[in-house]
Parts: sequence; C-alpha cells; structure tokens
Amino acid sequence: MSQHGKSHSSPFDEPDLFVSVGKDQQQVREIQKTVRKIIQDSYPEIELLRISIEDLGIPVIHQGPEMQIKLSAMMVGAQPGFVPPTLTKYDDFIKSICKYCPARADMDFSGGLLLVLREDYHFASLAYHFYHAMAYRAGLQGYQDKALKLYATFNRKYNSQLNPQFLEKLDLEESTLLKLAIRRDREALQFVRHILNEVYIPVNNARLIEKGKAQA
Repeated sequence: MSQHGKSHSSPFDEPDLFVSVGKDQQQVREIQKTVRKIIQDSYPEIELLRISIEDLGIPVIHQGPEMQIKLSAMMVGAQPGFVPPTLTKYDDFIKSICKYCPARADMDFSGGLLLVLREDYHFASLAYHFYHAMAYRAGLQGYQDKALKLYATFNRKYNSQLNPQFLEKLDLEESTLLKLAIRRDREALQFVRHILNEVYIPVNNARLIEKGKAQA
C-alpha cells in the first residue's frame, strides 16, 4: 500500500496488510473492484450512486420523518450506516421503517440496509457505508451483532484505542469478534481514502481545469 512505488501501481492491487491472507484477501479485492467501478460511474452524482446501490438490492434509507427514524434506530440499537440483518431487533427496526417510510416498504431488507441521516448524506459517506454492505454480502466476518456492539464500545468509549482495561474483560470469542469488526472498518476507511485519490480528486481537478478553460 506504499505511495512511493512505481507510478503505474494502484493501491487497489493489494489490500492492506491488516487484512487476512487467503480467502479474505481475494474477497476484499473483488469487493474493491466492484464498488470502485460503481463509484467511478456515479461520481459526483450522489443520487446516481444511491440508485446503483439499490439496484443491487441494498435499500438506502435517508428520507421520511427523520426524527422518528432516529428514535427507532436508538430503540433497537442500530447505528447510522450499514445496518446488517444480524442486529438483534432488526425485524422491529424494519417495521418502523415501513411505518414511517411507507414508500420504501416494498423493498427487500433481508440483506441489510444503509441508514444515512440527512447530515451524513454525501458521496464519501455513502461510498463508505456501501463498501460495508458489500463486504457483508460477500460473507466477510465482523458484522455479527455482538461484534458491532463491541466495536461501538471500542470506538466511542475508548476512542478506538486498545485500552488494556477493556481488552482484559474480553474472552477469546469477544476478542476475535472485535478484531474482525476493526478489520472490516479499517478496510472500508482505507478504501475511501484510495477512492479520494483515484476518483474524487482527478475528477474534481478535471472539472476545475475545464471551468478555467471555459472562463478564459
């Protein structure tokens, strides 16, 4: 993932070393390839990206009575972003969505959904959550309800630091689940950073150049 290699080398050629070797690594490559192509074809039109995501069968919830959706999410422990069907009270959350967003009620929520609140509805954020959804669909581990709750504690209470007092409380299963959840989020964040360099910046620079030519 070095930025000092040959100029023709893409950071998408190899997943980060934080990723497991073998099957996981190959799956990550395929996810990167698929998501990157969709983002390239959509950017900078966020609605086009949303449509492309939903064409893959992943509902994007970002409209309707937002406060009601926020309250419903809090009640079932759903965090904004990718909400997998492994959530303990997932069915209750879907019922709330169907109630407050009836236009979305006929969608297939069996593979999870993207819950994107209004203040977080922009291209990079949607791409990040989309990556997580595709990782789950590919069968990568780290999206179990317990894993996500452990990661939420690790992220919010311990500021993503491996605090010994926190780690000592975990048994082997919990430690493994936390490690997997951290790995998945590292992959998603690294992917978005690469997208910024390989898609967003070149496209924006090209638009600025064209605008400068038009004004010249």
